[in-house]
Amino acid sequence: MSWNSFLFELDSGRGRPLEKIAQVINGDTKEATYKLALLRALSDIGTKNTRLVEWVGADEVAVPMKLIAEKWLRYYWPLFQRSDFIPQKNGERIDGPKSVAFRKGLTGLIDIYREGGLSRFLVDAAAGKLTNDAAKQHQKVLARLAGTIRDGPVQYASGEMFRYDKIRKSSANHAMCA
Repeated sequence: MSWNSFLFELDSGRGRPLEKIAQVINGDTKEATYKLALLRALSDIGTKNTRLVEWVGADEVAVPMKLIAEKWLRYYWPLFQRSDFIPQKNGERIDGPKSVAFRKGLTGLIDIYREGGLSRFLVDAAAGKLTNDAAKQHQKVLARLAGTIRDGPVQYASGEMFRYDKIRKSSANHAMCA
């Protein structure tokens, strides 16, 4: 029995996709879980919502901020509804000065949906059956989430991997295609 190994490598000046992601995960300082949530959202969108992104030029895709914000709402809801406080930012404490930017707003929406939780909220939202209070709170939370995403990980991720596109109201991301 004999074994053969082959190594094929594409030499690219722009860097390889996994190296870019590793740079954001390992190389950046992370004061909050925002960058990891952004990468998770983009991964989810890339596998489940590809029709909702738009190619911008040859090497960028525009991902609607509202879509990313909706993903974040789903990610952070279970963490914020827990009875035990789980900090999401360095130095974050209950009612402390260093709180996650959208915690108060999302907690308000969670309080409206104490009965039924995230599942009930998602069903009501999909059916267009949110109460006026819930709909207003939902829009406030989405706006705050989008602002946090834009002013946090989109602006500060290393390597200029992301940028905010004002016209499309989206995160324009360098396509990570090898």
